[in-house]
Amino acid sequence: KLREYLSHRQQREEQIVAALRPEEEPVMDIVRRVYTDVPAVLHAAAAHSVTAHLRKLEAEGRASRTGRVAPLDDRWSAA
Repeated sequence: KLREYLSHRQQREEQIVAALRPEEEPVMDIVRRVYTDVPAVLHAAAAHSVTAHLRKLEAEGRASRTGRVAPLDDRWSAA
């Protein structure tokens, strides 16, 4: 079960990396592109997961953030 979870997290991270664009955009725009199979009512919850992935990617130099007002208001782009 743990391997399944880790595999799913890795797949989601790959989707998020693929969804990043050169121009900055709000996390909810990324969520809408990544979570196409999830009802929109759940996108706010998904935004927290995407934000966690983006922070990891930022630490690795793979994503860039501006704003830093509130986590869901930050704007993200590919690094």
